[in-house]
Amino acid sequence: VYSAGSAAAVDGLPAKPALLMTGETDGIVPVAGVTDAYDALPSPRGIVTLAAAGHLLFSDICVIGRDRGGILAIAAEYGIRVVPILQTLGSDGCHEADMTAEVGWPLIHHTTVAHLEWVFGRNDGRAGLDAELATCLGELAVDARFDVVEGSGEGSGEGSGEGSGS
Repeated sequence: VYSAGSAAAVDGLPAKPALLMTGETDGIVPVAGVTDAYDALPSPRGIVTLAAAGHLLFSDICVIGRDRGGILAIAAEYGIRVVPILQTLGSDGCHEADMTAEVGWPLIHHTTVAHLEWVFGRNDGRAGLDAELATCLGELAVDARFDVVEGSGEGSGEGSGEGSGS
């Protein structure tokens, strides 16, 4: 959905449920670009911005070889030269100050599963996306919003509104 710092990529998309997740310290895809894309999406839509989370929290790159200094250190061990752009891509979110996978993945899983259960009609309305999400995320999220429209989602018959997990 995000393309080159603008929300142009979402123009003309059908009103299908969308969930965007990002990290507050993402140096690859700026939060402002993700927020712009969210703002341009039709409802139903959701956005979650995790505090102190970089780009790679949403993958397993930071976990691979963590005990050996990470994937970039392993590459260096074997004499593999990693160009600067790949060094950036291979480390964004893997620094000591960044949220760890052990903290972030349960939040990502909860939000994703709750969203999918709502989309596919497996829960009552927005279960897991309002108070439950705010409880789950707590101060680990700087933004958590879900816009829904009447009758959106396969099983949803709930009204509209926004929840905040920050």
